[in-house]
Amino acid sequence: MKTEDILARVRYDLPETGKIVVGLSGGADSVLLTYLLVQKHGAERLLAVHVHHGIRGGGSRPRRGICAGLL
Repeated sequence: MKTEDILARVRYDLPETGKIVVGLSGGADSVLLTYLLVQKHGAERLLAVHVHHGIRGGGSRPRRGICAGLL
């Protein structure tokens, strides 16, 4: 599915201005959400916050570096 198709299906209830805060763990779902928000609203509006939810144990340390390199 193309990015445009996904964006057309997603319902956004976000204001037209101001910062958008997104929790970013480095997993596929939060990376996709971050990518879609950047495509729709631009990176300058996004504030991505790394979230360590503890599901992967020690495996989240490398993901913090991945998250840092996304924006």
